[in-house]
Amino acid sequence: MLFSKLATRQVSLRALRAVPQATSVSSMNQTPTPSRHFQTGHSFNRAHTEQVDKHQKLKYSVYDEDLRLFNDKLNSYSRVNQIRNTNMLTDLEQSMNIYTKLRSVNPFYPGDIARLLQTLHTSVRIARRDANKYKSQKKDNSDAIEKIKEYFLIIAEDMRNGVVQASFWGVIHLYTAFATMEIPQEGLNLWSALSDSKNSKCSKLMWSPVIIGSVIDLMTAVDAPFENIKQVYETSKATGGEASNIEQAMIGALIKNNMIGDALQLFTTMLKVYPDETYSLVRIHDRFVGDCDDIPTALRFFYEGIQKKTPYQATTHPSTVVRLMQRIWATESEPDFDLLENVWKSYIASTSPSMGEWMFNSTVNFYLKAFMEHYPEPTPEAVSRLKEVIQFYIKTRVNISPIFLNTVLSAVQPWADRDIVFTIISAFQIYHLPEDFVSCRIILNSLENIDVEQDYIISRWNKLVDAQKNSRNNNNQPVIQQLDLLALLRACYRPERELLFTSIFEDLLNRGQLTQKVIYEMKQSLHNNPRYSSKQEYFDKLLKKNFIEFKTNGVMEKHVPFN
Repeated sequence: MLFSKLATRQVSLRALRAVPQATSVSSMNQTPTPSRHFQTGHSFNRAHTEQVDKHQKLKYSVYDEDLRLFNDKLNSYSRVNQIRNTNMLTDLEQSMNIYTKLRSVNPFYPGDIARLLQTLHTSVRIARRDANKYKSQKKDNSDAIEKIKEYFLIIAEDMRNGVVQASFWGVIHLYTAFATMEIPQEGLNLWSALSDSKNSKCSKLMWSPVIIGSVIDLMTAVDAPFENIKQVYETSKATGGEASNIEQAMIGALIKNNMIGDALQLFTTMLKVYPDETYSLVRIHDRFVGDCDDIPTALRFFYEGIQKKTPYQATTHPSTVVRLMQRIWATESEPDFDLLENVWKSYIASTSPSMGEWMFNSTVNFYLKAFMEHYPEPTPEAVSRLKEVIQFYIKTRVNISPIFLNTVLSAVQPWADRDIVFTIISAFQIYHLPEDFVSCRIILNSLENIDVEQDYIISRWNKLVDAQKNSRNNNNQPVIQQLDLLALLRACYRPERELLFTSIFEDLLNRGQLTQKVIYEMKQSLHNNPRYSSKQEYFDKLLKKNFIEFKTNGVMEKHVPFN
């Protein structure tokens, strides 16, 4: 049987088959069995390092100065603010230089290697975050990630050859980093090499349940056959160890393979065996909410979580709620918009007043996207319902930021309804909300399909320029950005407004307020986005009229008064 390898004090899978899928989450843990916690993280590391022999301690003392510098470099990653202000690759290279210098004599404790692996993983997260954050600026962090991966492979090869050792939590960071780098198959290939008993001196460690949890996550990410996942799970369980990690990962695999009954049964077991492993329980809870194709089960977990009826403190992540909403909206039968709206409203009502709107705005964005699909025209019913939604949000959140109005204004643009657009714009004044450059851009965008005087477009453009000036704080960055020009072009999208865009664009050129980079990015954005196909020829002619031509590499051939 699939879960026959569970510890003897765990309830059997056969007994769990009597548990109906409709059982609430709160009823799953009525008579918990005492938990035997598996030590992970720093607590396990301390226990592990206490077992190091005297000879190792002596070596550590001899190389104390190098090791102190090594640990100082790793400590620079312990705080987020320090991470953001450090030269990531330089610090990593210095740490790896010390590692390379000392690895032949190996004065390192397993915890030292684990901290190095953790630091490398943290660096990958930062690189990925920055790549996503600056995607519009085409910031390429691939070289940094490739270098970090090289460091991982160096340490892994030393572990395979028995040169150094790492504690459990360090190895977890090793494998999880490959998921973060979005190359899970390479992580699995590495595990195959390290877990091979014939060719690896750390193979026994690699089959530990606490580590196999991260391996199963990699297998799930690459859509490995469930039978293969089951075999790895059972082989690891046969080692005799226990860990919430492996059960957590296995439940994720069961959900991914739509084996919801087995997933619920194993989760019931986890609640009894690991009642205090909140982190694992909450992650599983989120998987049931966001990844479960059985909508009733997903909804049961969702509602009991936000109503605080679970035996653990569920903290449903906004991305999880979005995935649930996507599943509801993608049902093969007629999508239930009322159900979708109830999920969204229930979640918004459950958010803490201190939670920043930017954190959960993805749920607002998806709800409004579905709203516009449900109401493609501004019928009286649609307008009335939108007003009710806005009032609900304002009443629930009390103190709102421009983020919500920006999102609503962007969503309703397809309606091309002047009254609705100006009602939302006026809300900035009604609720005393500042119009930063992001809001000013969105307001300009919203004028694309409605009737407005050209003087109003000019006034909104001037507000955007002023907002950009205030945001730059005289830091020598150009005021006008490519997205500003694109917003102006959208406001002037109608053929009769092209002369207005031409006038403003040429005035900016004459006053030297546009950089070559901004103009080239504008040209590229029009040519790369089919939405702007009707404006490509117009903009190219405008550039040619003003003696601006670019080579294929983006270098300008003609000259104008650029800064």
